[in-house]
Amino acid sequence: MEMKVFCNLTPEQASLYKSVVEETTRALEAAEGIRRKGVILAALTKLKQVCNHPAQFLGDQSPLPGRSGKLSRLTEMVEELLAEGDSALIFSQFVDMGERLQRHLSATFGEEVFFLHGGVHAAKRDQMVERFQNGGNGIPRLFVLSLKAGGTGLNLTAANHVFHFDRWWNPAVENQATDRAFRIGQKRNVQIHKFVCVGTLEERIDEMIERKKAVADHVIGAGEAWLTVAHRAFDGRDQTTVRASAGGRFMSKDRAHNWWGAAWVEKLERLAEPSRFAEGEQYARTGRVPAIRFEGRTIAAKVQGPHEPPYMVRISFDPFSREQWDGVWVEVRDRGALASSIPSGDLPMEIQTAFSKVKLRFMPERYVDLHLECACPDWLKPCKHLVAVWLKFARDFDHDPFLVFELRGLKRDELLAILRNRQRAAVPEPEEADAEEEFPEVAVPMKLAALPADPEAFWSAPALPAASPESPGRLLLDDDVFERLKNWPGVESQFHQIYDSVYELASLLCS
Repeated sequence: MEMKVFCNLTPEQASLYKSVVEETTRALEAAEGIRRKGVILAALTKLKQVCNHPAQFLGDQSPLPGRSGKLSRLTEMVEELLAEGDSALIFSQFVDMGERLQRHLSATFGEEVFFLHGGVHAAKRDQMVERFQNGGNGIPRLFVLSLKAGGTGLNLTAANHVFHFDRWWNPAVENQATDRAFRIGQKRNVQIHKFVCVGTLEERIDEMIERKKAVADHVIGAGEAWLTVAHRAFDGRDQTTVRASAGGRFMSKDRAHNWWGAAWVEKLERLAEPSRFAEGEQYARTGRVPAIRFEGRTIAAKVQGPHEPPYMVRISFDPFSREQWDGVWVEVRDRGALASSIPSGDLPMEIQTAFSKVKLRFMPERYVDLHLECACPDWLKPCKHLVAVWLKFARDFDHDPFLVFELRGLKRDELLAILRNRQRAAVPEPEEADAEEEFPEVAVPMKLAALPADPEAFWSAPALPAASPESPGRLLLDDDVFERLKNWPGVESQFHQIYDSVYELASLLCS
């Protein structure tokens, strides 16, 4: 049974909440660009801390009782369940709040309270879980857990109450945490309590969570049936906008058969954080993405984690407008060749140049080019699940050049109609060049003299003769010049023949 516990702010909390809102408003007026996002994210965290307890927001060790509506209500409910002999799991996304809850509950009820967070050693964690599960006199009945450290991989069926002291943005994360009590061996009814502060940001978070759950139930509520859509062959016949791929081996950049397939993988490799890209490769390699669905401009799939239900992943692109597509076609010199090559599985690189000329990105270059969604708790995108889906879809992408255009909103039948209806752009033929004068090839033997032993002798030579005033327009050097140069170390008498031929050819090329 799930219930929402609505709590009021204390006067101290309400005052702090108002101060944070006013401070954020002033900061937003002075911030620009990406700094505005940073201000908003920081404010969200501060407001959630105020809703939990003023001491968490202030970061001090001040007394806890009587200052938080949430904490007061939690204390009342824990007192009742302990009187009934029940046990409880209490989740918080903040480690520092978890520490405060542990101290407060232990001091209030005079018994040991466990607290599990990411800094707890594995051996101690296993010991706490074993003691909590065994029960009995003197065994802790309250278990405080951080949402990330205790939300997966644990079996805590000794508890029949689950408290979510603060709310996380992703309903899947909360459900995973709740499932710690819904494991094999649970013989009692489990009650779930989700705390929400009235009139605050937490009400908005709760509304957003409910919308996400409704969308998820609508999309995948029918089980796995949506993954069985037939993947039609790319033969140009009746194609649908919905296709599913059974996947097979994932494709790395080195395994790509075509340049656009390699570019697809390379672009994500540049955008993704290296460790997440490596983990995503491992997920794709080990079959964690059983099938992929491509509908319209959206790539959708489920990624199976090691223990929990699969995560829902979606990747989509912004479409190009009709005017933008028209600009691309203007830059394509031979549309007929493009129309004949794409159905045969080929895509000339000229199309990439055409996109660049109209300042459009053929492949995603920045985060703004993509819409990435994953139900996992990882805040950094693309996460490993998105990377795995991207790499699995790369196999289809590499073999079907139509997908390049469909991702940007242009269906294959529309693409072929456009290319077939447009005439080839007029490209002026190059003028026939005049016949060039042929120069006979003369093999001129050269024999380089040995360098002089004295370095000073290498740089000394008779002065060159002055230019003859009788022939000021002559371009080539006279023979007497070469006669004088023959005393220069390393210069032979045949040098002037080579000079004449090279000079004439260079003059013709420059004229």
